[in-house]
Parts: sequence; C-alpha cells; structure tokens
Amino acid sequence: MFIVASINSFRSLETLYKEGDDFSGDSGYSIIKVVAIEEQNIVDEKLKEGEKNFYLVDYERGFIMLKSYRKRIRKKFLDGRKLQDGKLTNLSSENIYKRIDAIPEVTYGRRSSRKVNITPELRRKFVDSLPKSSLIKDRVKQIINEVGVKDNKDAYTSKLKEKPFYSDMYLKPIGWGYYVMTIGVPFVLSAITIGVIFFNKKKNSSCS
Repeated sequence: MFIVASINSFRSLETLYKEGDDFSGDSGYSIIKVVAIEEQNIVDEKLKEGEKNFYLVDYERGFIMLKSYRKRIRKKFLDGRKLQDGKLTNLSSENIYKRIDAIPEVTYGRRSSRKVNITPELRRKFVDSLPKSSLIKDRVKQIINEVGVKDNKDAYTSKLKEKPFYSDMYLKPIGWGYYVMTIGVPFVLSAITIGVIFFNKKKNSSCS
C-alpha cells in the first residue's frame, strides 16, 4: 500500500482523479476538482480567531465544508489566488485538482476510543449556513433554469442529489503527515530492505 501511494505521489492529480481517486463521500485521502469556494461565518469553539475558518467548497460532484488556515487557503489550496469578497467562483475551467483529507463526524481509535470531530451543534451550523451562501443560491438558480418552474418538488430534489452537500464531514488540505506516509515511510522501508540484502550477501561471502 505504501509503495503504491509513493508511486502515485509523483503522478498528476488530474490523472489520478480521472482514474477514480476522487472524493465520493468517504473519509480519508482523495482528490477533488474545485469549482468555487466561499468563506463561511461559522463560529466554533475549536476555532481560534484569525487562524482557522470554514469554507464552503463547490467541487465537481458536490458541496462540502473545508477547514483550514486563511493563509493556507490562498497558498496551498488556491495556488496563490485571492478570494474576492470572501469567495472565488467559475474555477471549473482552471482545472484545480487538490488532494484532501476528509474528516468524518466521529473517529474511532484503539480500545473503542471515540473522538467527536463534528458536534451536533456544529453540524447544524453547517446546514444553517447554506441558505446564506451565494454558491448554493447560484446552484438553485441553475436547477430552476434546467428544470423550469414546476409544482412537483421531486424534479428539484432529484437535481439537488446530483451534487449533494455533506454535513457529516469536512475537508482539510493535506499536511506533512501525508507526505511522510507516502514518501518517507516507503523510502525507509526500501533502505532497510536493501541494507538487509547487502548484509546477508556480505555475510554469505565471508562464510564461503
């Protein structure tokens, strides 16, 4: 697994994305194609003012919150692009592919340990922020233009499900831990393997 991840780390994110390494609602590492992003006014006790914030991300296949440092958003997630009035839209043609870490509502560890990443209160804040978001308003307008004005709500519901919003998890840009796991660990294991082979070969030569 480590070797495959290490090899993939040298391939383009766009290629890996098109081969199926895309975010589909599961926790862990995957890739998204960014369409738009908008800063949200969400207050959480775990957020330190001026350091981290939540952003609503419109990616090719849905909507989800992103938690990150403000400076890191511009440098690492948007490749130097600045938010304009707290958002950036119409990015689909710019082919911005990003590897992310999807954090679930609850993480289970050893010995049945349990860490709550998203409290019920925070999840409500995620949902309550949607009607205020210009990204969601644009999505609703798009659906109305495609479907038309109808009394039957099923047509709208079906269209909304094509790009769902995930309230039970959020994204984080990958950090140094990912690169240690995908590059550093395989390198160390390879070095140890080569060392053992060399030692055994030298030992056998001295015995003969």
